[in-house]
Amino acid sequence: MSVSYYKARIDGSCTNNNSRTEPRTMGIGVILSAFNEKGKRIKDAQQSKQIRDTDLLDGRQLCTNNRAEMYALLHVLSIPFEHRLIVESDSLLLIGGLSGNKRNSNLDLWSQIDYGIELLERKGVPFHIRKIRRSSNTQADRLARDASRS
Repeated sequence: MSVSYYKARIDGSCTNNNSRTEPRTMGIGVILSAFNEKGKRIKDAQQSKQIRDTDLLDGRQLCTNNRAEMYALLHVLSIPFEHRLIVESDSLLLIGGLSGNKRNSNLDLWSQIDYGIELLERKGVPFHIRKIRRSSNTQADRLARDASRS
């Protein structure tokens, strides 16, 4: 059976988010599923990755939960999809930022996200993002937390 669309559940995590002395690291978690034209899941994959983010000008760490969520989306956007992509996230920041709400911070990552979506659309790959409850995103959350701690 051929793939009709993909669904990615994403999450991000930052350890020691509020610490000024402890090293902070981010992790991302992605559950990627492929579906056929009848909506039947035909393949699943899990991905996690630790992310270190440092400002190149002054060396300070740029580790926040919001940035981790954005890096999870960027990771998915870096995959070469050929069919419709539906991203599911529990991040109000991502959903709001992609729904026209004002973007006040993390403008460096927003520009990369916009470019990734633009590349998909140029290839004719429809992109959708939708909000899910945090309780529906436990697998991606676990992957992200584990990656941020490893």
